[in-house]
Amino acid sequence: MIAGSSTDPNYIKKIEQLIATHNLASCVTLLINAPRAKILDMLSEASVFVLHSREESQGIALCEALAVGIPVVATNIGGIPYVVTNETDGFLVPYGDVQAFASAITKILGDRQLRATMSAKAHQNSQRFNWNTISENVMAIYRLIIQI
Repeated sequence: MIAGSSTDPNYIKKIEQLIATHNLASCVTLLINAPRAKILDMLSEASVFVLHSREESQGIALCEALAVGIPVVATNIGGIPYVVTNETDGFLVPYGDVQAFASAITKILGDRQLRATMSAKAHQNSQRFNWNTISENVMAIYRLIIQI
């Protein structure tokens, strides 16, 4: 399943063409611009979340995946390493290294114990991005500034 949102019809066509070119129509479903609740429901049923991004400042989708306990395979670029802890709640792979990316996905899918361990860590580590935690951290900084 490839699910998400896009306002670029050319991008969607490119994905559809790649699915057709590689004869993946029988095993890849493309779901674009589904309601957010549907995306989150589907996410909670996933075994692994993958994001092969060339540029990513932080990635709220990564935080959402971690929050429901899904191990992540993502590119080691931009802000992603600040969200995903390599070999703890997922794997970080150099952008463009397709073999390493596929290997990381296969490793998680093929090892039930690794997936369970990473899943638990993903959920635990996601608490850093909980709005209550964030607001408490911001308030602590303000308190320190007031004391100066």
